[in-house]
Amino acid sequence: MQWNWPKHWKFVFQVKFYRDCNGVPGSSSLTLITNAPIGSINCSLVSQTDISPQGMGCPTCATPMGLSNAVEEFIYESAPLSLNGTPPSTGWYFYYNDCCRNTAITNLSSLNDFTLRAFMYPFSGQSTNPCMDNSPYFPEPPTLGVCIGDTISYGHVAIDNDLDSMHYSWDHPLENGFPGTNVPFNSGYSYQSPLPGPTQNPLNYAAVLDPNHGIITFKSVTSGSFSTVTKVSSYKCGQLVSEIFREVQITLIANCVISTNPTVYNTAPDLYPNLPVESISIVAGDTLFYSLTVTDFETLTASAGGGPQSMTLNANGMAFGDGDTSFTNGCLLPPCAVLTLPRLFQPVNVYRKYDVANSMCTSWI
Repeated sequence: MQWNWPKHWKFVFQVKFYRDCNGVPGSSSLTLITNAPIGSINCSLVSQTDISPQGMGCPTCATPMGLSNAVEEFIYESAPLSLNGTPPSTGWYFYYNDCCRNTAITNLSSLNDFTLRAFMYPFSGQSTNPCMDNSPYFPEPPTLGVCIGDTISYGHVAIDNDLDSMHYSWDHPLENGFPGTNVPFNSGYSYQSPLPGPTQNPLNYAAVLDPNHGIITFKSVTSGSFSTVTKVSSYKCGQLVSEIFREVQITLIANCVISTNPTVYNTAPDLYPNLPVESISIVAGDTLFYSLTVTDFETLTASAGGGPQSMTLNANGMAFGDGDTSFTNGCLLPPCAVLTLPRLFQPVNVYRKYDVANSMCTSWI
């Protein structure tokens, strides 16, 4: 859940809802409940997208095949709204509550209703009319299914259009509205350790969340479907101004077999340089070319047609232009970064000319 203020200087609230395609259909609208002086907020469906994995033999929402990584993304938005007043120190809350959780979830002991929420906090006593802050938002769909046995690094990489500082942390799944109830976990799991770790199998590496970049790294040989909640806290000049929460279910798949006799399991592509986070310093005005090499020499199963596997490479961030291809549109400070089309056995270049940015009042935490 997030909000922004387009050119009309009013708030637009957005809710992203992820549905297991084996379950009940999504609705055409939903209602946010809030303690802000505006009453309930109606949000209409503006986008409905099948984000299931792509490829021969993969599930889709039309044919989910009972697999929990067949997922549909629903995006709901409110009309532009004015909020008058100043949030209290405890914040204005905005939440959506619905029934019921997916029965395939492995790590939770209660599968009743679920609550999605976000918080707006005061900034230096300013009124929210006109708008004074955008919340962070997640530009990309989440990672929803991976094969067991690999070391995985994935990120709920958020963007804040105000260039506010952001901090990532684990949080509780919630039920019964707000303030609601923290959903209890099964033995061996907790909100801070929601994915399989050494408790379940000594070959597992427990999930670690990088608080500065939002990268989650883990290795699991334990399969199942696991509910996780990532909170992003946004700070403006050292003051907490907003919190958004992304609750998603990630499926760890055990049957990623690409050949039998002997059994060979599919593994992730090899990426070079293989660094979850890398920091590069250059002089303002310079142009940066950055190459990534991705290889995968495994082939598809015979039932999936054989032949080489397909790979995709995506980029997101405030520096990238529209469609990752525009130098002039879509980023805050053009020229924008672009991602070139990959070429077989050739590196993929990411480059941007960096210019001097406006001075900002930011405080990194």
